[in-house]
Amino acid sequence: MLKYLYRTGWLATILLVIVFCKSNSPEDKLPDINKRREPDQEYWDFTITLSSRGIPYAKVVAGHSSRYVAENYFYLDQKVKVDFFDDNGNHSSILTAEKGIVDENSNNMTARENVVVVSDSGITLLTEELKWIEKENKIFTDKFVTVITSRDTISVSYTHLRAHETSLH
Repeated sequence: MLKYLYRTGWLATILLVIVFCKSNSPEDKLPDINKRREPDQEYWDFTITLSSRGIPYAKVVAGHSSRYVAENYFYLDQKVKVDFFDDNGNHSSILTAEKGIVDENSNNMTARENVVVVSDSGITLLTEELKWIEKENKIFTDKFVTVITSRDTISVSYTHLRAHETSLH
């Protein structure tokens, strides 16, 4: 999908959607990931595949995961890797991060610390936090973002864009 959007000149639009979209996802209400109670379950070499009608759309892998049953989420705290797939089950991109949270109710995910997304078409996105809303199939952040293509490198901060947007109105 990113390859198609890049070819049609929509890369800037994607960047603005990623940066400007806000959400009231369950992850926004979670306590600081470093100040949680003891987990109900722990897993090492954790892997979970998220699918719809038998077609995978994400495969999440982490060195360690803690499950919090009452809150319905997994906390991933060792080298998170997520492979994303398109509607036909073909690989489309890969995300890596140091930590992450997967909400069991919504399948939404928040990736934190050294987040890198590389599309199969060659576009790379770098940030410190990235949220993925499964139901809408959207990613967003309000953190500093760098997008690297074969032609350009674009770096932008949410604060800078918000100030610029305000001055345009």
